[in-house]
Amino acid sequence: MVVAINGSWKTPIRNFMIHGLSGGGKANLVRMALCEVYDTGIIIPSITCDGHSYNFAMFNVIGAVLCPNNIETTFLHPFNPKIKIAVIFDIYHMMKLVRNTFASFGVMVNQKGEEIRWSCINELYLLHKHEGLRAGTKL
Repeated sequence: MVVAINGSWKTPIRNFMIHGLSGGGKANLVRMALCEVYDTGIIIPSITCDGHSYNFAMFNVIGAVLCPNNIETTFLHPFNPKIKIAVIFDIYHMMKLVRNTFASFGVMVNQKGEEIRWSCINELYLLHKHEGLRAGTKL
């Protein structure tokens, strides 16, 4: 899907059947789509996706480095290497992944070794519900 930054339009460019496709295969599809869209005169400044591991693998193949110690969140356009394309992970999906991971583990440990318990988040939710408060967050 291509979405205009400076306009009010969006359009699908093609449907790909990608179930079971490797990161390299998906990277090839992205390169192909970028080139086809570039041929129309549209420049894609960024790609936004969810945080599934296959997207990380795809971006690593394309040239974005997403390792914590060596992050490079852009890659060069396959048709015009003067253009850098940014990698953006959908923040709402990433927060959902953190929340679900936190809920399933129950306890996480911060860099100081202090425990952070999911039960505290749950108790806060119950307090809000009991008191009739509504937090701006979605627990």
